[in-house]
Amino acid sequence: LDEAGQTYQAGHITEALAAIDRGLAMSAIDEKLIALKQKISTLAPMVAKLREAAALLTGDDVNALCQSADLCAQIQKIETDKNNALLSEAALTSGRIRDRLKELAQQAASDGDARKQAGDRKGALLAYQRAAKADPANAQNTQQAAELRAKVTEEAQKYYREGKSLLELGMKSEATAAFEKSLNASLPGDDYYQRAGDQLRQLK
Repeated sequence: LDEAGQTYQAGHITEALAAIDRGLAMSAIDEKLIALKQKISTLAPMVAKLREAAALLTGDDVNALCQSADLCAQIQKIETDKNNALLSEAALTSGRIRDRLKELAQQAASDGDARKQAGDRKGALLAYQRAAKADPANAQNTQQAAELRAKVTEEAQKYYREGKSLLELGMKSEATAAFEKSLNASLPGDDYYQRAGDQLRQLK
């Protein structure tokens, strides 16, 4: 048990499990060994993913980085021994991930500013949403995304209603053009993206 505990505390999972198995071979009902094995077995796949997260720090995959940050938090919740190397590793990796996410948030916000200035509302919205996901604590990015979301929805709604009115007048070509504008103004998954798409399919 002492060997397994010390090896585990040093962050050597495979060696710790091997020591536990040797102990259980001698005493299959040792509750402390069984409990330690269960804990390490739970952490093992998480730690493997944690060590893979280092490669993400040079990339720009916000979703993957956020998932790795959640993973770090889970490890820190399960392992609370301040002297445990895995806890230190998770804390260090978590800090590096937060720094990278803030950097990506700043880049996305700058991209959003530029797109908004150029009149690209949809592109700006996507950029601000990315910034808000990367750094939820930044209220400005969240606010910018919310404001643009309202404007994008309003624009898509305007073109959709215009298309419906033209369709009622029998002006199919003009209605098609309006529905296409509604589709292009909205984002996949949005209500008017679906509605405009349905109308365009019916008009074919």
